Amino acid sequence: MNILFTCAGRRTYLLKYFKENMLVGDKVVATDMQLTAPALQVADVRLQVPSVYDPGYVDITLDICKEHKIDALISLNDLELPMLAENKSRFEAIGVKVILSDPQVIELCFDKYKTALWVESIGLNAPKTYIRMEDAKKAIKNGDISFPLMIKPRWGSGSIGVFAIEDMEQLDAFYPVLFKTIKKTILSKVSVGDFLMIQERLTGNEFGLDVINDLEGNYVAVSVKQKMGMRAGETDKALTVDIPEVREIGAMIGRNLHHIGNLDVDIMQRANGEYCVLELNPRFGGGFPFSYEAGVNLPLAIIKWLRGESVSAGILQPEYGRMFAKNDYLMEINNKRKIPHRAIKKNILISSAGQRVRLLQIFQDTIKQLGLDVKVYASDMNPLLSPACHVADDCFAVLGCNEEKYIDELLNLCTEKEIGLIIPTIDPELMVFASNRERFMDAGVVFVEPDLDFIKICRDKRLTSTYFQQKCISVPKLIDRNHPEFPMFAKPYDGSRSVNTHVIMSQDDLTKDITNDPKLIYMEYISRQEYREFTVDMYYGRDFRVKCIVPRERLKVREGEVSKGITRKNCIVNFLKERMGYIEGVRGCICLQLFYRESDNDIKAIEINPRFGGGFPLTYYAHANFTEHIIREYLLGESIGYSEDWLDRTMMLRYDDDIIVNDFDM
Repeated sequence: MNILFTCAGRRTYLLKYFKENMLVGDKVVATDMQLTAPALQVADVRLQVPSVYDPGYVDITLDICKEHKIDALISLNDLELPMLAENKSRFEAIGVKVILSDPQVIELCFDKYKTALWVESIGLNAPKTYIRMEDAKKAIKNGDISFPLMIKPRWGSGSIGVFAIEDMEQLDAFYPVLFKTIKKTILSKVSVGDFLMIQERLTGNEFGLDVINDLEGNYVAVSVKQKMGMRAGETDKALTVDIPEVREIGAMIGRNLHHIGNLDVDIMQRANGEYCVLELNPRFGGGFPFSYEAGVNLPLAIIKWLRGESVSAGILQPEYGRMFAKNDYLMEINNKRKIPHRAIKKNILISSAGQRVRLLQIFQDTIKQLGLDVKVYASDMNPLLSPACHVADDCFAVLGCNEEKYIDELLNLCTEKEIGLIIPTIDPELMVFASNRERFMDAGVVFVEPDLDFIKICRDKRLTSTYFQQKCISVPKLIDRNHPEFPMFAKPYDGSRSVNTHVIMSQDDLTKDITNDPKLIYMEYISRQEYREFTVDMYYGRDFRVKCIVPRERLKVREGEVSKGITRKNCIVNFLKERMGYIEGVRGCICLQLFYRESDNDIKAIEINPRFGGGFPLTYYAHANFTEHIIREYLLGESIGYSEDWLDRTMMLRYDDDIIVNDFDM
């Protein structure tokens, strides 16, 4: 059995309670807007999703249920309850039991004014409540209520915007201020009409009830806790008590409301001892741990109900006289985080686009073929002089990737243009992006590139050489600069695009500029007459497993990029699949450069570039569409399998083309 907890937030304890009662092989899946949410750290599967008010939120949650074979869904946030209730039938159609009350029950509980009216309609007491200022002032004048009073949102959550009012002067001052304040909070999404309430303030003992109904809405049990301390709107200290009158209030609510599962009820006494029902929250509340620790095993009951088993009433009865207090503790955040289930926003940004015209067009063509409404944007330091920027759906000037404000600028751009995917294209920005991955993931933006540790290996050719050898892949022999062996080859350990590389055939070629360059490393020279040079495009999925391997023979190279090449479906494919089939933290396209000797199938690897290479269009034309893989995985939330269904011996002959800009003005 797999159970999904949405808006998991800080409810670490609740996920643990369910895990304690689940069978081996069962899974707890949790979602939240932020992957750093504490509760996600104890889940078996943790996934990032957009805001509950995002238009695609329900569809994304449905996709998660399908992908992870979810049996039941439990929401932990007031704000998403109405939309999940409205969509219960969609979840049930795919076999997911949404442990949530019907829409009319959710609406009654969420609207605190309707709650008060309903409570009184079944013969119970509620605080005197007014939703218009003039009505409240009239009641004060008539003596129906008196200060101190409470002012709070009609559709509230988490004690946001709740204030005590001591006199008429404060009421006149606070009411318009709170009105504007609520409009600036997340509650503005649900606050319409008369959305503030003025309410009688109660000062007696306060109680929290867990009113338990089964999954058909039949009343089963109630647990009563006297609140001994509050913090941030939640119970901080509580004592389980046996007060028949309060228990009967809970039972009466359960029998009349017909809610599903747990109902968190707040009750408070008037000065004369009368019990008033303050709030009904149709979900697990912050006070549930006090019931569970006293013996109320509702998680086990829910699991049994889901399995069609009977539940003993004894497991839902608390041991009275048990007092507990919450305490904070640190939860380590797992930094080895997987990419979110899918990008939260829909558009794509090709960063440092420069001359990557064909790469950008391939993304555009793929999007068109899939029938998606997705924009492909481009950014560059000077978009006016960037050919790729002129063919993008829109383009933007940005700072250099090493500038202090670059990341902030890019984050703002992603928010403004609903960018969910960023495709890096140049080496210098890879480290910058990987170092800031957490900030972008928290904003729902995905970099399709490997994790920082792997990028560091790729950016330092010395580390790359060691890495290959650990994978049982041969490399050219490294040569001590103080004991040269000719012929040999020199290149910067952090170089790119074949800049500052040297073929050294004899001592005469070993100039002072070369010997004095501390960044140069030396290795044996690989003869092109003996070996053929290849770039291998490899695509890794969200699960860090290779999905496609396409060797491209480099027939001719210009400024470090292939200008003439041909795909070869040869032994290189299985060779790399066996040794690099799974790499922790690697996702998206990487380019591996190697030399291959056909006479004995000897392979010597030299570099890895953890990004799209300049020769990728050849792979695309050979029907290995990595751009479609990216879109399907990160925009559509699909899983892809391994494939070798691409064309052998496809040749690419490159030539320069022109981008013409009319009426150009710097």
